[in-house]
Amino acid sequence: MILKWGVLGYGLISKVFINSFTNVENSSVYAVASNSKVLQQSDLSDQKIKIYSDYEKLLKDDDINIVYIANTNNFHKDTVIKAIRYNKNILLEKPAFLNICEFNECVQLLKKKNLFFMEAIMYLHHPQTNKIAEIILNGEIGKIISIKASIGFNINKTFLGFIRKRANKNSRLLNINLGGGAINDIGCYPVSAARFISNLISNKDLQVESISARALFASPSVDIFSNAKIKFNNNIQSEFEVAINKNLKSILEIKGEKGILSLFNPWTPNNNFKIYIKKNLLYKKTYNFNCEKNLYAYQINDVIQNINKGNRETAGYGMKVLDTKICTTILGRWKQEISY
Repeated sequence: MILKWGVLGYGLISKVFINSFTNVENSSVYAVASNSKVLQQSDLSDQKIKIYSDYEKLLKDDDINIVYIANTNNFHKDTVIKAIRYNKNILLEKPAFLNICEFNECVQLLKKKNLFFMEAIMYLHHPQTNKIAEIILNGEIGKIISIKASIGFNINKTFLGFIRKRANKNSRLLNINLGGGAINDIGCYPVSAARFISNLISNKDLQVESISARALFASPSVDIFSNAKIKFNNNIQSEFEVAINKNLKSILEIKGEKGILSLFNPWTPNNNFKIYIKKNLLYKKTYNFNCEKNLYAYQINDVIQNINKGNRETAGYGMKVLDTKICTTILGRWKQEISY
């Protein structure tokens, strides 16, 4: 089955997503919908891609098999509900939902339909993730003790470390009405990593046993930095750090009883990637890899393969519906702890 995609929203991520189809077979972007002037001025029509100024018109298009929802976070729930009603398979940009109530409302509708649904956390589909799983499952670093993860970028324009121009306070990332904030935007990366690792070592649903967190706010309701220390019910201690006001090193460090696995580009791995293993001062090992496709293409191909097999969710390491529920719940606890 050749899938025809509809893309809802035309921001930066959507453009990257559309361009990734050069690495995808048996699938194409058929239409894009947005009320953005940028879309109207784009060259998509030259690529024989339909342009809609209204989401619902795209959803009514019977030629479209699946939609990629990439509008602002606050519209995810309503857009998912409309896509379900029009019987579209769904790939939903992260974070899928802003709270567990939104998740529950959408899942109740999904249960009544034979539709594919997945939250788009792309690094989980990359070959790097497969190798991490292999290393953990073969016991190379032993029983997992702790996880340390960070991701951060600066939305302000800087020069020599000084802020030259502050970001517009009404921008998506700083506007609570649009689902802004550091935890909402990128907290899903470290939390999904914890869930991925938990799935490898236990069949328990990952839950928070204890949590302490601190944050820096741009306004009473929008966090721009947060650090969380969480003990999960699998006895793994985790420390997560996210920021949209400063550049943080992108790190995922998984400590086991026999050694430490480290990644220095965990969230956006490219065609060449490395995995580091350290067991003591004398033992250090580096795995070097090359892969064929770009990051988003692996995710898109996973979706296509699962839909063609009749699956309603991914069979791989990507986000299953239960994973999205658990991660949304954990992110809710994190936000609650900083009085978000």
